[in-house]
Amino acid sequence: MKTTNIRKVLLITLISSLSISALIAIVMFLVGNITDQWQLLFTTLVLAGFSLTGFCSSVLIDKRRYMPFAYIGIAIAIIGFVVNTYTIWTPGPNSPWNYSLTLAIISFSLAHISLLASAKSSRVVNTSAIITSVFIIIVAGMLIHLIWPFYINSSGPATYFYRLLGVFAVLDVLGTIVTPLLGKFSSKI
Repeated sequence: MKTTNIRKVLLITLISSLSISALIAIVMFLVGNITDQWQLLFTTLVLAGFSLTGFCSSVLIDKRRYMPFAYIGIAIAIIGFVVNTYTIWTPGPNSPWNYSLTLAIISFSLAHISLLASAKSSRVVNTSAIITSVFIIIVAGMLIHLIWPFYINSSGPATYFYRLLGVFAVLDVLGTIVTPLLGKFSSKI
């Protein structure tokens, strides 16, 4: 399949799933029983979310940069959608919520890194994108650590864990904002 076709399918899926989600939500609020239809709404929202992360990863394919990374991002988005849909439709204690949330974090992180990697290239921009990608990976790893059944004491070292998570999240946001701005300014310098 051509790269433009992949992006077109992802974009159409995103727009369609958002539209269907909106329609379902409107019908649920006006005439439906929300408790009976939440699975359908969440399924279309999950489809929209993973379509968006897959679409963001596909940006690298058009730029012909880091193409294996882009395909991994698209594959994780597809797997994430399947696992999250299974989780939504399989309520109860055997529902694989840990896997669903982990795949969502990984997919979002890969999409985030893909958008940074697609920024205009210069030495400064590439360095900023790499440093920010490291922060994204650290934040994702720390969030995944919280999802899995590891015990974190609410005092002592756990306090430092949450403080470090906050520090790396701030650095992640800073790098996300600064990297494209550096791309704009580096071409004018």
